[in-house]
Amino acid sequence: MEYAVRLRGYKGELTPALATELATQAGFPPYRLHQDVLPKLKAADLIDFQSRLDDVGISYIQEFVGLSGRVIDQALRLVERYGPTPTERAVLHSVEVASWAPLTKTQHAELLSRRGFSERQAVEAIKLSLAAGVNMGVDSSELGEQVILTPTYGVLSLPT
Repeated sequence: MEYAVRLRGYKGELTPALATELATQAGFPPYRLHQDVLPKLKAADLIDFQSRLDDVGISYIQEFVGLSGRVIDQALRLVERYGPTPTERAVLHSVEVASWAPLTKTQHAELLSRRGFSERQAVEAIKLSLAAGVNMGVDSSELGEQVILTPTYGVLSLPT
């Protein structure tokens, strides 16, 4: 997803050569870029691309980050291509929930449980999202526990 967002930063200047260079900077070897990354990004509607006839490079590339849906939904589609574990899937739901509703940790976990995740998966997802910095916990003395939200509260939930 980070690679797709990097492509987005070059809108009118995005070329196949630049896309290949950005992949190198992101640590993708050419074989992984062509056999794994680009096809999965395309399947998730984040990019469109065509390989050169000799299968050695890219002949065309265009990115659609935020255009074919909300960025969080696009990220979920991409992650599904990699076969996430239930806990990894719960982390993504946790981020999505925190992007539109600052809730207490208890409420947040309950909402994840209502989405089909076990209590253990919900607790682990919250812990992982906080550790990664994609969610943050703000202590509330009035509520007696942390409130979970994204550092960019509201940005991910804006309509596109």
